[in-house]
Amino acid sequence: MRYMMCAIWLVFGALQAAAQELPAIELFGELPNLRSVAIAPDGSKLAYLRSEGDAEIAMVVDLAEGTSAAFDTSNVKTRRLTFSSPDHLLLSASETTRVIGYGSRFEFSAAFSLNVMTERVRQLLANEDSLYPAQSGLGRVIGFHDEPRRALMPAFTGVAGTPSNSLLSVNLDTGRARNYQRGHHDTIDWFVGGDGTILAREDLDNDDDIYEIWTKRSGDWERIYRQEDSALVPFSLVGVSAEEDALFLIDDLPGDRGEALFKMAFDGTITGPYLHEEGKEIDRILSDSNRRVYGVQYSGMRPSFGFLDDALDTSFSTLIERFPNYAVSLTSWTEDWSKAVITIAGGEEVSTYYLLDVESGDLGVIGASRPLAAEYVSSVDSIGYQSRDGLTIQGLLTYPLGVQTMENLPMVVLPHGGPEAYDQIGFDWMAQFFASRGYLVLQPNFRGSSGFGASFTRAGHGE
Repeated sequence: MRYMMCAIWLVFGALQAAAQELPAIELFGELPNLRSVAIAPDGSKLAYLRSEGDAEIAMVVDLAEGTSAAFDTSNVKTRRLTFSSPDHLLLSASETTRVIGYGSRFEFSAAFSLNVMTERVRQLLANEDSLYPAQSGLGRVIGFHDEPRRALMPAFTGVAGTPSNSLLSVNLDTGRARNYQRGHHDTIDWFVGGDGTILAREDLDNDDDIYEIWTKRSGDWERIYRQEDSALVPFSLVGVSAEEDALFLIDDLPGDRGEALFKMAFDGTITGPYLHEEGKEIDRILSDSNRRVYGVQYSGMRPSFGFLDDALDTSFSTLIERFPNYAVSLTSWTEDWSKAVITIAGGEEVSTYYLLDVESGDLGVIGASRPLAAEYVSSVDSIGYQSRDGLTIQGLLTYPLGVQTMENLPMVVLPHGGPEAYDQIGFDWMAQFFASRGYLVLQPNFRGSSGFGASFTRAGHGE
C-alpha cells in the first residue's frame, strides 16, 4: 500500500508540474493586443492598433518605404481604425460620460482624423455649435466627398425644440463642419455618392407609421418608396450599387427560406434576389467607405461569402476551400480589390491577420491577435447532432490539448447568450482555457439561435 501511495503521489505531482507549465487564465482571457488591421484604398499602407500593457498605439506602415508612424490612443476607448484616404486614418472611439441637464450616463462616440503625412490628429465635430446636446452617435461617418476629402456625418442639429437629423460635411484636417443637408426629425439614415450627391434619405414617421425613401439625384427631392401602416422598417436598406445607379436592401424570402440581397431602382422598382444561401442569414455587408456594395458575408459555423462580381466570388470561394477546418474572415480591402486583409482562426490559430493577394491567392503574415503560443491552442470541430424530436443542432467541440477523441473525457457545456446569437469556429478564450485543463468543451447552437434561418430561431420561442 505504501508503494502504491508513493506511485499515486508521483503521478499527481507530475500532473501538478504539467499544470503549472500551462499559461494562466489571464493569458487566455486577455484582450487582443493586435486588432483592427486596415489597408489603404490604394494598397500603399497598413494600419493597426497595438496594445502593450495599459498603452495602446495606432501604427501606420508604408509598405513601399518600410517606414512607420505611431499615434498614442491610450486616452480614448478605441473601437475601430479605417482609412478614409491614403493619407488619412479614421479612428472611432467612445467614452462613458454624463452631460449637465441629463440624469443618466451614456456612451458618447466620436471620430478622430489622423493625417499620416503631418501626424496631426483632429476630433471631428468637436466644436460644432449647432449640435443638439447629449446625443451619443457623433462618431458615425456615412461617406466622403470632394478633394481634399471631407467626411459626411449625420447628427441631430438644433439647440432647442425638436432636433433634425441632418448631414454635416466635415474637414478631415481641421475637424470643422458645415451644414450639408438638413433632414427631418424622422430621418433615420443617409446614402451619398462619391461626388456628394444624396442618393437616398430614409425616413420613418413613428407617429403616423409611414416609411419613406427619398432621393436628390436630380437636384430636387423625389420620393421613390412609401409604405403606410409601417410601425417598423419593412426591410434593411444597406447601401448603393458600385455604379451608384440603384440601392441595395436585405429582405426575407418567402417560405422561411432565409434572407437575401435585393436591388431597388430609383423609380422604386425592387428586383432580385441577387445573393442568397439556403438556411443562412446575411451577417455583414461588404461595402466601401461610401457604402457601395460588393458582396455579403453569410452566417454559419464558418463564415462564407457571396460577391456580385463573378471573379471575386471565385477567388474567395477558392480561398475558403484552402482552409476547410478554419474560419476565414475578411477585414479590409483595397479600392480595386487587388489586396485584402483577412483573419484565419481555428485549429492552432488564435485569429491571425494575413495580407492576401486576391488574384494569386498568396498570403503574407501580418501578425497574431494574441500572444498565446500555438502549442496551447486546442483544435475545434463543428458538429451536428439530433435532438430528441429530430431537429438537427449545430455546435462546436473544443478538444483537450493533444486529444482527438471524446471517450471518457470530462465535459463542460458553454451555451451562448442572446439567446438569438450563435457560436462559430474561432478563438473562444473560455473554451480554450477549459480545454487546456483537460476538458472537452461543447458549445451548442440550440434552437432559438440566430444564424440558421428564421424557422430555427422561432423554434426557440416559448421554450
